[in-house]
Amino acid sequence: MKIIPLADSEDLLIETLKSGGVVVIPTDTIYGLSCRSDCPEAILRIHKFKGSNPKKPLILLASDLLMVEKYSLLTVKQRERAEKLWAEEKPSSLILKQKKAPDEILIPNQDSLAWRLPKSPFLLKIIRALKVPLVSTSFNKTNQPHFKSLVGIQDLLKGEDNLDLLVDGGVLEGEPSRLIDLSGDSEKIIRP
Repeated sequence: MKIIPLADSEDLLIETLKSGGVVVIPTDTIYGLSCRSDCPEAILRIHKFKGSNPKKPLILLASDLLMVEKYSLLTVKQRERAEKLWAEEKPSSLILKQKKAPDEILIPNQDSLAWRLPKSPFLLKIIRALKVPLVSTSFNKTNQPHFKSLVGIQDLLKGEDNLDLLVDGGVLEGEPSRLIDLSGDSEKIIRP
């Protein structure tokens, strides 16, 4: 796997993702594992690396609310609430009713999708270039600590051939996003 500094990564990252690659990237929260949401083989590689159940839904990163509305149903009230939550400083992932999925393997037997609008201009630029949502999950093995820097990441990657690129964004200051379910009649906080 190639390791590249954030400042030099844009073109290679877009190329790797367009070709179905799985990448480790700094997000506006923590280091994450990502791939295109319309690439089932890459999604399975993420689950294999994490040791997670392939039926477990993953969060999607969108470039804007229009991308979210392409795949999810929002009432006027849900749209207003999503805009308000995504404008706040604390990152929020929102569960919304599904209209259609980028790929059924991403959300098998699910009627909802979890979305986040990143605050990172770098991530937004990457998603816009791909024109599809990015799958995003914390870079770690299931039930293990997440990473805010590359310290310890190399140990986890020893002998790993399931990932294609690691973008070094230095030390990150974020925390995992809160998770709020807006798919029903009332709002539910799943992860504060």
